[in-house]
Amino acid sequence: MKAKRAKSIKLIKMKTSILLIVIALSINAFAQDSKPNTGILHHNTLSFENNDFRINNDRLPLSGINSNKFMENNIKHQDFAQQSLIRKNDSIYFWKWDTLINGRRINSKEINFCYDANNNEISSLLLKWDGSTWVNYWRYYSTIDVSNKLTNVLTQNWNGNDWINYMQTKITYDVENNATSYVYQIWDGNAWMNSSQVKFTYDANNRGSIELFQKWNVSGWLNDSQRIYTYDAMGINTSQLNQFWAGGVWNNGYNVILTYDANNNNIGDIVQYWYATYWKDVGQSIVSYDANNNKTRNLSQKWDGSTWVNDYQRTYTYDTNNFRTSYTFTDWNDASKITRNDSTAYYYHTVITGINDLKIRGENVSIYPNPCNGRFTISSENNISTIEIYNLSGKLICSNYNVNHQTSEEVYLSGFAKGIYFLKIFDGTICFNRKVIVK
Repeated sequence: MKAKRAKSIKLIKMKTSILLIVIALSINAFAQDSKPNTGILHHNTLSFENNDFRINNDRLPLSGINSNKFMENNIKHQDFAQQSLIRKNDSIYFWKWDTLINGRRINSKEINFCYDANNNEISSLLLKWDGSTWVNYWRYYSTIDVSNKLTNVLTQNWNGNDWINYMQTKITYDVENNATSYVYQIWDGNAWMNSSQVKFTYDANNRGSIELFQKWNVSGWLNDSQRIYTYDAMGINTSQLNQFWAGGVWNNGYNVILTYDANNNNIGDIVQYWYATYWKDVGQSIVSYDANNNKTRNLSQKWDGSTWVNDYQRTYTYDTNNFRTSYTFTDWNDASKITRNDSTAYYYHTVITGINDLKIRGENVSIYPNPCNGRFTISSENNISTIEIYNLSGKLICSNYNVNHQTSEEVYLSGFAKGIYFLKIFDGTICFNRKVIVK
């Protein structure tokens, strides 16, 4: 390839029902992946890791945000950041599954992360790949109060000429710094209009006890559904009962029974549907962790009447700091064929170059000759999908997002100065970092 100069992914596809967004948000807020994981239950299909909506765990607070009480008491899970380290995003890339090639194609990326003096993320920009260049797509602004609590998230959409408001989320707290409500509003062109909300209540131990989902109806809030949490004597969340509002009363919908290992990691759950007078198992999830208690796999299965069959799966990888470096979402249809296999990769700032320096496998990617005169070849045991080249200051100078899944690619740095350049080589799942010297 002849490298072209750079111009100028959790992909957002806003659903028609904001209520789904509410449900997914609250699931992240209270349960953090200990939720029902059967595809039969579509309440969690709008997960903030599956590239459908980029207001994720970083932007919305956990209930019991004060010391993450709910998380500490219920699910011991190391997610992104460690308390002793400060994580700052450099970029997040998103690939979508293409059924025509049975492979991933670059879809979008989130960049331009900005932080305040207290290292709170306050803004970012999402770009979409249109096949030849990156174009504006969405951007996000977070409002942080003097106590470092997130109080508002604003989402704007690019209409081709300018940024326009789309949605905002207002967050309130109690005196214990527990999040008490998320209110979702849609911009109608002139003013913010209520759409839906989630209200949180807590027990005497500041453990999340009830999530109430409501939708706006012209002049007031109407009940839609609720989730009730129960705990054992150790304060571990053991079940989540989901009920739906109908005819002025709460009706059982489904129940989630959770299990844990000796480290209090949620290692699985059983999902049950309510059939008038009894509960019936319909789904289950199996969760795995690494030696550092980072979740590495969440397999969801559904009952077909005689056996458990795969429904969808999430996998995760981490760097030596326990920061998440990649996420994949795989979906199967009833014929056990993969219909979706999306991937997300996370990159963080480093002290030296501002370019991601993930410590992941990568000995199977080589650059030759190196040093070179500007022309070199990238060779990999895996199919290459994307190549980016950065200078010493961390600026993207060249890119190719149409490598077409081949195992080698020739690069010619035409018109660039001699010196050291950094390469990010993507295979659709992970990134391989390499350095090339141009003489």
